[in-house]
Amino acid sequence: MDKENAPHIVFETERLLIRYSTEADWKLFDSLWNNGEVMRFVGFPLGLQQPVESIREQLANQTGDEYDRRLVVVLRQTGEELGECKLGSVDEEGL
Repeated sequence: MDKENAPHIVFETERLLIRYSTEADWKLFDSLWNNGEVMRFVGFPLGLQQPVESIREQLANQTGDEYDRRLVVVLRQTGEELGECKLGSVDEEGL
């Protein structure tokens, strides 16, 4: 993949790359968000039950900065996409 079309890396560790998600990541988010075994840990034991088009639209319409975008966690060695994460910014109270 040429550099212009390469995913934007937000940060990296020795083992992981954390990059911005794009609409092209819809299959990963579908497999996570609609999986009850994954989502039960965040209060959705049946998954989010979102249609694919809704997931694609959410990923395509992200407009925030790095603190308001979904990120993809990638295993550096293999390129395997492991999951998602999201950064948060500190509020006025330091929380």
